Amino acid sequence: MAQLTDIAIRNAKPKEKPYKLSDAGLYLLVMPNGKRFFRWDFKFEGKRKTLAIGQYPDTSLKEATAILAKAKEQLAQGIAPKAMSNAGKRREEARQMEGGATFENIAFEWHKRFLDQWKPDSDERIISYLKKDIYSYIGKHQIADIKAPDILMVLRRAESRGVLHTAHRLRTVIGQVMRYGVAAVVSEIRR
Repeated sequence: MAQLTDIAIRNAKPKEKPYKLSDAGLYLLVMPNGKRFFRWDFKFEGKRKTLAIGQYPDTSLKEATAILAKAKEQLAQGIAPKAMSNAGKRREEARQMEGGATFENIAFEWHKRFLDQWKPDSDERIISYLKKDIYSYIGKHQIADIKAPDILMVLRRAESRGVLHTAHRLRTVIGQVMRYGVAAVVSEIRR
């Protein structure tokens, strides 16, 4: 078996079929389209499994080796190793933000940030929308996990009560909070 090195990885050319460059369990899977993935095969509870460690060059050889070491520790403790994609890492980091990145927490920050730009009656209406129509449905959800069907459910409930203007305002408020939340999560992750 050839040892995996940065030079060997960079020089790995695609072939007609996928192939592996291996080194002590860690291997680089080279695809016909030229994409290269770090993988590790292991047995857990008697079954063969493959851990997807990351795609080169987004994941360096050094990072892949560190992830493999952690995975081997997990396996030694009887835990099935798991690796996270970059998107998974960002969602996890967002969850770990101080106070949590729930819709309710982000909406509170957003409200506090823009409070001085609203008239008092607008502020009261926004608080009412949040408390009455939004928090009870998506308030405890992590911002990163809220999907269009979740928002649509909130809007449909308002529409079913016959308050179409309120549904429109809810959509606006949710959109503003979500945009603020994405910006806050991205800036927190970049720190």
